[in-house]
Amino acid sequence: LHQERGLRAFEAYYFHNCIYEEVGRNARLLRRESIPTGDLLRRLDSRWKVLIVGDAAMHPAELLEANGNIDPRRGTATRGLDWLHRIKDHFERVVWLNPEPPEDWNRYQTVRLVERVFPMFHLSVDGIGEAVSALIGAKATH
Repeated sequence: LHQERGLRAFEAYYFHNCIYEEVGRNARLLRRESIPTGDLLRRLDSRWKVLIVGDAAMHPAELLEANGNIDPRRGTATRGLDWLHRIKDHFERVVWLNPEPPEDWNRYQTVRLVERVFPMFHLSVDGIGEAVSALIGAKATH
């Protein structure tokens, strides 16, 4: 996306299963190297294009319950689903890329829930093209 569309800036952040109070600056996901998600939302204005990559298949508690984070050391009073809605409400354009085959998405309650929040595309050449179109094209009503 950055190379093909000549975006001015690109930033990558990491998470495990769902986005909560913190996101990682790298894939190690060490707390000392993380950034508060709230700070990220304050720093990045609504015009940023957001592409989230993940299979969205997790234990339902990770989306639906306070302290549902799979890592008990990172308890959070805010449900994962609430964080996803905050991201959706903050940015004008957000899409989700899922590496699992689309025919499997309906098998997981959490994938269906995430699909209600963000347009979801398959992590494939075609899916990436569709996701980029959704990010830079006319604003979808999702």
